[in-house]
Amino acid sequence: MKSPYLFVAAVTLVAAVSSSAQGVLNFSNGAAGVDAPVKNSSAQFVATDGVIKAQIFAGPAGTVEGSLVAVGSPISFSLQPGYYFGGQLAIPGVAGGSSAVIQVRTFTGASYASALATPNAQSGKSGLINVSLVVSGGATAPNNLVGLVGYTMTLTPVPEPSVIALAGLGLGGLVLARRSKKA
Repeated sequence: MKSPYLFVAAVTLVAAVSSSAQGVLNFSNGAAGVDAPVKNSSAQFVATDGVIKAQIFAGPAGTVEGSLVAVGSPISFSLQPGYYFGGQLAIPGVAGGSSAVIQVRTFTGASYASALATPNAQSGKSGLINVSLVVSGGATAPNNLVGLVGYTMTLTPVPEPSVIALAGLGLGGLVLARRSKKA
């Protein structure tokens, strides 16, 4: 009878240790050692109206850009145009004392992926930076995003009518070819 209780206690202890050892950073582009404002597609500092959001994408050291995952919820820009101050953010799967690959992505709409797929939506991303994480809840303050460089967002292009027409003709040709094979 004692073995199920011992198992539950061991699992709880492992979960508590791994969550407390999670690495954290300071999610801000305007902190000590970091001055990386973001500009919109009109080359103006991003407004503080809540339309454009920022989100961290991260992974353990050595992670390539295509494998980074979104961390936390998107945040709005602060009272100072071009800047966001998201506070302390835990990076899942990366322990305190380790390094993480970080990229900040900014966008209009619900997510970065939806902004890339929506004509005239704005999106942008920083370069990849490596940040040393500290232990969550430890005595050391979280590290800033030192190495982050400001960037200008772009508009997702609207497909040209001629491209849409060519796609329609190609699709029509495939349908006709398929029908002629059946006959």
